[in-house]
Amino acid sequence: MRLIVVTLMALLSSATPLHADEHPAYAGGGVTVSTWSGRESPELSASLRELNSTGATVAGVSAEAGVSVRRGLSLGAEVTIPGRHEWTQTSHYLVHPAQTKTRYRDATFSGVARLQRPSGMFRPGLVGGLDLVLQDSLERGAAGHVGPGGAITFDPLGEEHSNRAWTIGAAVGADASLAISDRVAIVPGARLHFIYREGVLGGSIGRLNVSGVVLRAGVSVRATF
Repeated sequence: MRLIVVTLMALLSSATPLHADEHPAYAGGGVTVSTWSGRESPELSASLRELNSTGATVAGVSAEAGVSVRRGLSLGAEVTIPGRHEWTQTSHYLVHPAQTKTRYRDATFSGVARLQRPSGMFRPGLVGGLDLVLQDSLERGAAGHVGPGGAITFDPLGEEHSNRAWTIGAAVGADASLAISDRVAIVPGARLHFIYREGVLGGSIGRLNVSGVVLRAGVSVRATF
């Protein structure tokens, strides 16, 4: 905690008004890896169980744009679109067993503030902001049948349908800009997103059991204008 406070004070003390020769705007894009945990639904009985393996690590893409408001301080927007994670969920109900194949992702739109070392080839920074998250699920379902001896069989999966819902969240993170020219830099970074699910910040989607805490790391190319 003391190290974080010292870092914030150092970055704030270096944030001075922009000069005419500064490049006030920036934009960039890159690749990311998103990871979150999953959990298995509680077992109510040996015959009633939803098998969920919803934790994942998936690749994706990102884009960003923003403007400097003071030297060392900028406001911007970030968009992250991860790939879809696939799993099959089976509900072993005695009367109505069912099976659902799910392809899921969180598309995240963030408004962020960045405190960053104002000059130099290597410019570390701290980032924080708010998220607007599209919980995007594509699902196919199949009915099940209980046969002799309790054996369960399933029909072929049906047509895929979309199930979407918007929610909010918060993000914190850090990145570091490594200049490769006067206006272009390579920027590795990480974000920790706390997503509001089922009435809980950092909770999980009830029937999908997708964690509301998502870690994203990546690298981008950033240009200033």
